[in-house]
Amino acid sequence: MNMKTIAQIPAEGLIAYWPFNGNSSDSSGNGHYGMLHGSILVNDRFMLKDKAYSFNHSNNDYIQTDIYDSVLANYTAVGWFYWNGKDNSHAIGTYLEAGKGWAWKVYNNKVRFYQKNIAFNSTYDIVPMTWFHVSISFDGSVARLYMNGEENSSQPVSGSTGETLVIGAIPKYLSEFNWDGYIDEVLIYDRALSSDEIFNLYSCGVCTQIIYDTLIVYDTILVYDSIIVVDSISVTDTLRIEVNLGIPQPNTFNTIKVYPNPTRNIIHIKTGNYLSMENYSIRIINNLGAVVFWNLCNQQEFTIDIGEFGAKGLFYLQIINAGNQVIDTRKILLE
Repeated sequence: MNMKTIAQIPAEGLIAYWPFNGNSSDSSGNGHYGMLHGSILVNDRFMLKDKAYSFNHSNNDYIQTDIYDSVLANYTAVGWFYWNGKDNSHAIGTYLEAGKGWAWKVYNNKVRFYQKNIAFNSTYDIVPMTWFHVSISFDGSVARLYMNGEENSSQPVSGSTGETLVIGAIPKYLSEFNWDGYIDEVLIYDRALSSDEIFNLYSCGVCTQIIYDTLIVYDTILVYDSIIVVDSISVTDTLRIEVNLGIPQPNTFNTIKVYPNPTRNIIHIKTGNYLSMENYSIRIINNLGAVVFWNLCNQQEFTIDIGEFGAKGLFYLQIINAGNQVIDTRKILLE
């Protein structure tokens, strides 16, 4: 059974989706290309090369869009953000002047959202030098702030018309209060998403890519793809990862098996002919991009209790070659 889907991204009301996978193109199909002003590509939260953009306020970095605030009577703005610690850093918005537009920034270590003449803060501090997920929704009467997929605070506000949407800054101040850090996977909707939709966007991680899977009925998923492979999690029992070693046949590939998946705590990683993978390593990352396991591929089998790494949900297993490049990423579900 072959599948081709864009998993977990609600299609209804999607205006723009910038995954920043090597460029600032809009993957929604609506043609809202982001105009770069100094921003450069960097590694994303999974350490994948050129999959996010860096913003330096000193260089006046930002990305200009052609989406006008006037078409967003209701809206949701979603994205992943990495903050370097500079106060008053604006992440995204349409704010033009007092009473016009909306935006959010990090102020006194909290996310501060403002629309028209109303402002409110997140209830907890942002930790510098870490990735976090922010969603802002407005249904025409109430603005809601979601932090890492959970509703954090809200406030009744009225609508307002500002300027075109800017990523990494706001139209009013294109330098002094620009974002300082990284931004990735920005989505804009012309409606207020539900709390479940926002949680799914937060929790799905790399599954927002197009998925090509072949399902074998004896509970094994065989995937042959280039560089990055994304799996769906369903009745899977064993993941087989075919690692291209870049050497002549018959030893071109080495098979790594990961099971069970999903798991309630323990996973086993069998590394096959691990001697052929000198200086390769295995890394596991949680949904916030934090590394929870990293080891050279120097033994026949690893037994790992991922239940010790945090809350239930998705983790990401990566294979890293001798050149420190991520060559494969797979999802592991902790139930």
